[in-house]
Amino acid sequence: MPSLIERQVLRARNGLAYIAGTNRPAIAQTPKDTVWRRDKAELWRYRREDAPVSVKQPILICHSLVSKSYVLDLQPNNSMIRYLLGEGFDVFLLDWGVADAVEAQNTLEDYVDDYIPEAIEATLMESGADELNLIGYCFGGVLTLLLMAGHQDELPIRNLVTLATPADYSKMGFMSQMFASGRLDPDYVIDETGLVSSSRID
Repeated sequence: MPSLIERQVLRARNGLAYIAGTNRPAIAQTPKDTVWRRDKAELWRYRREDAPVSVKQPILICHSLVSKSYVLDLQPNNSMIRYLLGEGFDVFLLDWGVADAVEAQNTLEDYVDDYIPEAIEATLMESGADELNLIGYCFGGVLTLLLMAGHQDELPIRNLVTLATPADYSKMGFMSQMFASGRLDPDYVIDETGLVSSSRID
């Protein structure tokens, strides 16, 4: 059995190899095509390799603004995207790209009233369907709830599902409490670009 020091050295080597990219498992392997783009936002349509579409309404996943969309397509045997494809759905995903100073000027209305409705229209045009199923993931769920609150009768959405969506910020613990009155000034964490950098979040 390796000693404690030998185990720590091995862990450090593995960690450095992971950072360098030589020890990372391949992720997001499901083939996809970009079918619509606006600024950094991209609408992906996942390719169906095995089974034909058997569900009439496609699925559009509205991803979070912050987390990476590969969390829904980690590996072939651990992929929500592949599962949905296997169930006969035509699967689309709205990915926002990596935010920088340009996105600092975006408002909730920009996403809810412009980007998402355009992605819905592009999904329907690409799939040939009359309506779709919408999934909001994480903060994407907040955006889709706002979308439905403001446009429920205007958009051809058959079902809305939210996953990992924060709904009651009073129950979110430390992350929401640190901005409670007097505890942390938002100007302290928002940098000169108008965004909160990863180093400030750390």
